[in-house]
Amino acid sequence: MGSILFVTGTDTGVGKTLLTAMLLAHFRSRGVRVFAMKPICSGSLSDVRLLSHLQDGELSRERMNLFHCREPVAPVAMPRNPRTRISMEKIVSEIRSIQSECDLLIVEGCGGVMVPVSNNWMIRDLIGALKCSVALVARNRLGAINHTLLSIESLRVTGVADCRVVMMNCKSASLATRTNARVLRNLIAPAKLFQIPFLGPKAVLIEAVKINAKRFKKTLALIAKMTRF
Repeated sequence: MGSILFVTGTDTGVGKTLLTAMLLAHFRSRGVRVFAMKPICSGSLSDVRLLSHLQDGELSRERMNLFHCREPVAPVAMPRNPRTRISMEKIVSEIRSIQSECDLLIVEGCGGVMVPVSNNWMIRDLIGALKCSVALVARNRLGAINHTLLSIESLRVTGVADCRVVMMNCKSASLATRTNARVLRNLIAPAKLFQIPFLGPKAVLIEAVKINAKRFKKTLALIAKMTRF
């Protein structure tokens, strides 16, 4: 049974897919049997297509993405009927099934940790049920300290202790962006904080992902706590 790394965020659009893709590309290039999935997706399926391509289609898109809504809304707002009800039990079961087939499974969440999937459970509840490691992605901008600390506190409520923060830097610099990482490192210790520099608007293109995965191989290995790779 492989390990699970759940990639969640402080918000939507913070860089979860880019980090997931880089982790996937890095470990596959090292010969690790690794899969990535995004069980719940709303809006464009471009994230799912990118991850599918990077793992050479070995994992079908149906297994990678269990629930999809064309509109970019919180999962709880997805129009559906009883046959398409988002079941946490189904998601956990499929994640465990895929986990048994690989050394490392990277699960990308949708939005942030408090995104409601249904009326009675949120993304943080799925993370808690999996009892897995977490990479919390934050965009390095004004407000990042507050959003990151709230997200970590929310995860702790569900018993998640193994969490590290990955700060994705922005193109523009300010006093906030220059000091956020230092402040957060002090506040979240002993949890670790890693930084990824701004990689440009084309960073999610396949070749760019592969190039950057090589550039930051040591950081990616540390994020996943698989330093032997």
